[in-house]
Amino acid sequence: MSSTGQGKRTPINKQTYIKADNELIERTEKAMQKLRIDSKIQLAIKTELSPSTINRFFQKQAIRPDSYNQICETLSLNEKIVIEEETFDFKITGSIDKKQIEQLKSIVDLLRRLTDDNLSFLIKQEEEKDME
Repeated sequence: MSSTGQGKRTPINKQTYIKADNELIERTEKAMQKLRIDSKIQLAIKTELSPSTINRFFQKQAIRPDSYNQICETLSLNEKIVIEEETFDFKITGSIDKKQIEQLKSIVDLLRRLTDDNLSFLIKQEEEKDME
């Protein structure tokens, strides 16, 4: 599954795991030497992945795409698995007490962080109309 490519697109619901091939393992070992990473344990520490994940990678066993990407990114290899995720638009309507608006804003802030700020939000406050 390796190439000098710009990134492979993998639908998230079609393939959840990926395996390295011989060519990528060879490039990984060379990159480790170049960066003076002397062992798989050191690579695990550097990538913040478990030693078992690193071992599965080198044994060409299936690992999660994010782990695969982390190894390749840490070693500056030109590999990247791009996970295509489906997105859904949603709309929530309802009413809450005036006291709960600050809590709602906190929830919306959390949702914005989870969606990389790809969320629009509108609170229509009836009392604002009364104040005009």
